[in-house]
Amino acid sequence: MKKRVFENQSIKSKLLIIIISTSLIAIIAGVVFLIAFDITTTKDELKKYAIFSAKMAGQITANSLYSGNEKEATTALANFDAIPVVLDACLYNPVSEKVFASYRLNKTDHYTFPGLRNNDATYSDGYLHVFQMIKYHDRYCGAIYLRLTTNPIHKKIIKNLLFGGAVIMILFLAVLLIASRLQKFISAPLLKLANLTGEISENQDFSMKLNYQGNDEIGMLYNQYRKMLNQISLRKKEGDLAEIQLKNLNEQLNIELVERKRVESSLRISEEKYRHLFEHNPASMFIYEHGTLKLLAVNEAFKNQYGYSDEEVTSMYLPDLYPEEEKGSIIEKAKRFKGHKNAGEWHHIKKDGTAISVITTSHDLKYMGKEARVGVVTDITERKQIEEEIRIVNRRLLKAQNIAHLGFLEWDLATNEIFPSEEAYLLYGLPPGSKFETTEFMALVAHPADLEYINENLELAIKEIKPYNIDHRIIRPDGKILWINSQAELEYDQDGKPVKMIGTVMDITERMQATEEIQKLNQTLEDRVVERTVQLVSINKELESFSYSISHDLRAPLRAIYGFSQILASRHRNALNEEGRQYMDYIVEASIRMEKLIEDLLNYSRLGRKSIEKRPIALNDIIDTIYPDFKQKLDEISASFNVDKELPVVLGDESLLQQIFSNLIGNAITYRRKDVPLVFSIHSEPAAKGYLLKVSDNGIGIEPEYWEKIFNIFHRLHSEEEYPGTGIGLATVRKALSILNGTIRVESVVGEGTTFIIHFPAIKNNSI
Repeated sequence: MKKRVFENQSIKSKLLIIIISTSLIAIIAGVVFLIAFDITTTKDELKKYAIFSAKMAGQITANSLYSGNEKEATTALANFDAIPVVLDACLYNPVSEKVFASYRLNKTDHYTFPGLRNNDATYSDGYLHVFQMIKYHDRYCGAIYLRLTTNPIHKKIIKNLLFGGAVIMILFLAVLLIASRLQKFISAPLLKLANLTGEISENQDFSMKLNYQGNDEIGMLYNQYRKMLNQISLRKKEGDLAEIQLKNLNEQLNIELVERKRVESSLRISEEKYRHLFEHNPASMFIYEHGTLKLLAVNEAFKNQYGYSDEEVTSMYLPDLYPEEEKGSIIEKAKRFKGHKNAGEWHHIKKDGTAISVITTSHDLKYMGKEARVGVVTDITERKQIEEEIRIVNRRLLKAQNIAHLGFLEWDLATNEIFPSEEAYLLYGLPPGSKFETTEFMALVAHPADLEYINENLELAIKEIKPYNIDHRIIRPDGKILWINSQAELEYDQDGKPVKMIGTVMDITERMQATEEIQKLNQTLEDRVVERTVQLVSINKELESFSYSISHDLRAPLRAIYGFSQILASRHRNALNEEGRQYMDYIVEASIRMEKLIEDLLNYSRLGRKSIEKRPIALNDIIDTIYPDFKQKLDEISASFNVDKELPVVLGDESLLQQIFSNLIGNAITYRRKDVPLVFSIHSEPAAKGYLLKVSDNGIGIEPEYWEKIFNIFHRLHSEEEYPGTGIGLATVRKALSILNGTIRVESVVGEGTTFIIHFPAIKNNSI
């Protein structure tokens, strides 16, 4: 039925249907092929890019993964921020095969990383999954996993579909236009011939076309005319077909040119991404030409680390980075490097001449049309220094063990074997390398009288009842008895079960002998202390008798002199001349000074002999108690009296503290400058193991050579006429502070003032 419908169509319609159908099939097939080819190419490029990124990231993080530096590995993975197609990345621990460090583009994403697999790159679940093994020094040290979005592919598909649809629509319109025009050239002559034939047949007017009425001539003319038309139609058709083919070829060429430009643009973008990764990589990287070893490029990290500029680098060769003794070796090896290669440990020389230890890895690279290699430098200078320091510490530790006769023991609780160190073998007098069970070892070396004591303490330590730290005796094979100190601690497995006991043994024979001597000396010392105490009691009684003598025998005549002089002054003062009255005043003043001197001397001698009551006392309370005694005098001289509101609480005796601050305030009043109002202050601040009190004034000051002498009894710097006093006040202050376990010192500037700095010890809990 469909065939008959087609057959019944006009020649014009048939030509249009055939031309449009075949053209559309060819166009759609071509567009579909190009789209499929472009998508496949894009997927392959994305996969290659992902594998390369994984390898580069693996090289960068290999050292961190190998050394277990999770923080450094995480920081290195954070560089994927520069590659938006990477959604998630992680490093796998080579032993546990668990995630060691991870990266997520979206910090709120909770994607679960898959289990570790071998090198692989597959598309699934709408993402590209890449696994890449990582080697460090040709040793497997873990793996890296990347999950990349396929959005670029989806975008490419949509873009190509839109582009293909537009191309098909445009070409369809072009074919429709061409076919419409083409059918006219083919069908018109036939229609014209058919119309002429129909007209001749209808009119039977053969003269319309042919003047000759004979059938042979008309038929020959008809045939020649038809052949001529057919030849013209055929040639026209061939010309049109050739034109269409040429146009199709031009369109195909244009499509290929567009595709080529797209591929070149894609390659340029890919190269820019790789260059960005190279330039901004935190690890120092360089590219050198494989044949000549000339440096072609370095990244920013390399320039910062080595100190070279771009201009300097472009004139350098790879061996220029190495010291003279390594140049020949690196030249020989670098020219033979192929594929991924770990060059091992070398030394590099920076621009300033500093030598650093490095590990370099490299692999082949096509750079600017040249066969080249890209290298990654890991600075291990600090690690080498640490390793050297560890070796030095180990040597020193072994030396210290030898000097201190300190041995090391390890007891395996599961096998009951004990493993002594070399120094322990020497201490016990056993052949080095001998193997023992713990029971056998203890029976061999322990003193029989101490064996039970040792075993009891070991059992208590294993049961975690008591730490193992005892002194006991051992018997060496040569019969010599030594005292040793043994200490040990338990080591536990993952389940918290003790599996080992690690301990030390130290020869303390000399210490024990010294202890015995000290005990003997202590007994002798105790006897001497008792004897000395008896002597001190006797001396104190004598001092008390002396004080009584001063208090009564000396003060009684002094009071008589003072009393009679007062009587003379009151009754017979007018009978005396001016000189006599002056002498009388001298006697009265001397009596008063003598009374004050005796009083101060008695107070000084009583310090430390009378019982004191130490208790926590707030210094603000002491100042408040004694201030009224000085208030009138301070007001008379317009003095400024400044005291911190929160002075410390100290452990002291109330009477001694009142004497200390009374003497210091009186001292400031006495030695003030006459033309300047007195400014007196007491300030406190925390200090090591206690408190500091700074008692300051703006008085006449003290010269540095007298800072210590002023605390000596009877030491005065000025005459009685200039500044009255007994020379006992500051000596009393120092002695009182000594009894309270405090100290005092002075700082002063002549003409500006003096600061007395007092240290009070902190109150201990058991002192309250």
